[in-house]
Amino acid sequence: MLPLPRLALALAACATLLPAASAAAKRAPTTSERTAIAQAFRDFNASSPFGAVRDSTVEKIVVSTKGAGWARLDASAKGLDDSFSLLSKTNGSWHLLNLGTAQVSCGVHAPAAVRQDLFPGERCPPPRQSFRGTTSAGALTFGVSPDGRFIVNLRFVNRCPADSVRGTLVGARIPLRKGDGAYRTFSYRDEQFTIEGRFTSANVVTGTVRDRTGDCDSGTLAFRAAKVLPGGTVLG
Repeated sequence: MLPLPRLALALAACATLLPAASAAAKRAPTTSERTAIAQAFRDFNASSPFGAVRDSTVEKIVVSTKGAGWARLDASAKGLDDSFSLLSKTNGSWHLLNLGTAQVSCGVHAPAAVRQDLFPGERCPPPRQSFRGTTSAGALTFGVSPDGRFIVNLRFVNRCPADSVRGTLVGARIPLRKGDGAYRTFSYRDEQFTIEGRFTSANVVTGTVRDRTGDCDSGTLAFRAAKVLPGGTVLG
């Protein structure tokens, strides 16, 4: 039996090892996981109009041990900041949920333990307002930033190649501006997307979206979306 001073030192030494073990919870992917996760990343980027994004190099992949079917992929691209992606596995296939240079796990419905495992120390802003709706082609979702100034994480399903489950992600933060009446409007256009929207009340937004890639055009799709409360209740 250890004398009390030595026992105290031994327990203290063990305690110092616990955070390190927790931090190392994520693991390397298996060969099949690596192949499938990297392919999901490439499929997501294939529709980008920017060559540097399409040619991104996969640098590292890790899989969470805090929840089944969650992974992180780090990538580099010539002339661009390194990017980080959060992916999930549903119905046997990997899907990219979010990609960016910061706050990648924020706003994604992943368990808190998984977010901490894959993106330790990442700080997220206060919850944003969420909206959900449809177009003639499928689902459409977006959020309003906590400060109320931007439309963020707009996604919509359409015929062009992308994530057929959650929809093509419009990566831009779209500024909200004052409309003719009491409610606000927003618009955005680049080489790929054309977005127009208008709040018809505090809880309902209508507008149009369009996705154009090199060989695909979704056409102009009308949408209607309504605010979703944290419990899932749709207003409007």
